[in-house]
Amino acid sequence: MMRDGEEFVLPGTEYTLGARFAVESDGQYFDAVQHGAYGFAMDVAMKISSDAAQHPLLANEAKLLHLLAGHSNVVSPRFWAPASESGDKRSILVLDRWEATLADLLVNGGAGDWKCAHHVGMSMLYALQSVHRLGWLHGDVAPRSLALDHWGQVRLFGFGRAVPLPSALSVGKSAYLSPEALRGDLCDERADLWSVGVVLYRMLTGSLPRSVDASECAPPALPVELAPAPMLNVVRRLLENDRNARFANAEEAFNALLKVNASYSESELAKKTLRDAAMSCRANRSVDLSWENQRIVLPPMTISIIRALN
Repeated sequence: MMRDGEEFVLPGTEYTLGARFAVESDGQYFDAVQHGAYGFAMDVAMKISSDAAQHPLLANEAKLLHLLAGHSNVVSPRFWAPASESGDKRSILVLDRWEATLADLLVNGGAGDWKCAHHVGMSMLYALQSVHRLGWLHGDVAPRSLALDHWGQVRLFGFGRAVPLPSALSVGKSAYLSPEALRGDLCDERADLWSVGVVLYRMLTGSLPRSVDASECAPPALPVELAPAPMLNVVRRLLENDRNARFANAEEAFNALLKVNASYSESELAKKTLRDAAMSCRANRSVDLSWENQRIVLPPMTISIIRALN
């Protein structure tokens, strides 16, 4: 019988790499299979950084994902091995598997209608409420940091460049960065809200509200036939150049979007549309198979019993 405070050690976990499906500035993403006793096998995603400059970014992401573990709209971490412990000078973060990112869907023209945008917006804002309550700014909300899983659930990840609130952001130029971030000002949670507005604008119109080089955008053109008026008003307010004119926080924006009339059946259909599009993207994506079947064994894990239930 296990007792409170008792520790036991699980043996090192073995993984087999599959295809490399994405390369970002803070690491590379791979499909992988986690192996265990009695033929246990589970599909996972693995993010690996092999450059010393990338290790702090991946450590930052691991820390934030650990704090947010179990959130329905955040990718869940499964194992973290910093370079000092992985045995081969690589930092390795094991994550729940997903089918595709929103960026994949947008490239392939499968992001759906306003109801899909509504579902994505609600998911982003629900995740960001928790991120901001922890005192952090994601700072890099964009289609590439939104994963879609097998159930059509939207999950936020890509926390490598997250910073404590308030902070200046240093992620270069991006159409998803708020005007204040591009100016180098201290940013609060409203900078993430701008990014949410850009994602929704792109889903609705297929374009961006401003060029990468522009610091501000003109009042966004949103034809009335794109979505119900309340939703268009939410997007316009998210994209206000003056952050004081945006929603005060993610919770306020979430509640405004909640008032947009999307029934349960419409929401479920939106999830199915996104799921089907994501699975289609996964089946047809271009991947690098150079690492296929490479074995990785991560170090043993120590489990501490906090409270024995029986």
